[in-house]
Amino acid sequence: MSEPVHLCSIVFQHPSQFKSIETLRKQDIVLNYPFDEQFPISCEVYAAPLGHQSLPLMHNVKEQVPVILWYRNLDNIPDLEVRFNFYYNAGGPWPPYTYIVWKNYQKNE
Repeated sequence: MSEPVHLCSIVFQHPSQFKSIETLRKQDIVLNYPFDEQFPISCEVYAAPLGHQSLPLMHNVKEQVPVILWYRNLDNIPDLEVRFNFYYNAGGPWPPYTYIVWKNYQKNE
């Protein structure tokens, strides 16, 4: 992998459907996301080699919060950057479930 790869797209069910967090753990990431009842939250997930290329931001969205995680010193995997682009665009009903659509990449031989 030498350029960003789009791994999956996510659309979340309403946050009220998730169990409340009672205690923050040191590995938890807290976002200051501008929540709005009228706009369901979506997320695009990209991966790329660490430091090789910037990962894309979303265009034509109303609000966007990128979260970037760096993974280093993994077994048999080069250093990696994963970007989660949380965003909302169109207003409408929240989906009844959280949906994740994974991309299907086939290796060209």
